[in-house]
Amino acid sequence: MNNKSYQYILDIYSDESGGRRFKFLSAISGLKSDLDDLSDHLKSILLSNDVKEIKFDGVRTHLPKIKTAKKFFEVAVEFAVNGKIRVDIIIWDLQDSRHSVLGRDDKENLERMYYHLLKNITIRWKIFSCNFYPDEHSEYDYQKIIDYLNRTKYPREEPNILKLFREKRIKFNFKEVVPQQSHNQPLIQLADLFAGFGCFSREKAVEFGKWKKQKENRNLTLFPLEESTFEEKKGVNK
Repeated sequence: MNNKSYQYILDIYSDESGGRRFKFLSAISGLKSDLDDLSDHLKSILLSNDVKEIKFDGVRTHLPKIKTAKKFFEVAVEFAVNGKIRVDIIIWDLQDSRHSVLGRDDKENLERMYYHLLKNITIRWKIFSCNFYPDEHSEYDYQKIIDYLNRTKYPREEPNILKLFREKRIKFNFKEVVPQQSHNQPLIQLADLFAGFGCFSREKAVEFGKWKKQKENRNLTLFPLEESTFEEKKGVNK
């Protein structure tokens, strides 16, 4: 493990999505300088398409929002490919025997999933000092999640010879948790898009399969364009 990794602070932005069966958590993580750069790109995309806020549920057939969502994904993938950010998504099935139980506490279950997601992100980055910026949901006790993580220790990788004498363990160090209003933070909007897209893909997998087969035979769109969107599209082509 690179000792320099302990000198950095990781920032993590998150949001969640859920349908009747599947629940998702999505997180965008990276160093502050890289996330600031990504945030500036996303703000520019919003401005150029005259969109104040992008959420997966609000995209539908609205052409400017469709263009915005596509550009958000493209920029995020570019940053991820270059090692500047990670996009992590965790999914669980409410019909799974581990979750389909009488009297299930969905709030506590989600908080537990947040714990697993944040732990996995920090371990993969090998950066254990973090700031956490979730979407603002007052019903979730984010501070409890962070306090629990900070009481957790992770075994530090050591050469085999050192393991004979001792095993060093790293403490997670989440310095702050500050819920964010999504309309003010494009990184939360990006996390929402990934969470929403993941949820939609699982919930609508059967419908998508049927549409894909039909599309092979003739040119179809997954969603019909609204009249207003069609007019906007004609205007763009002029």
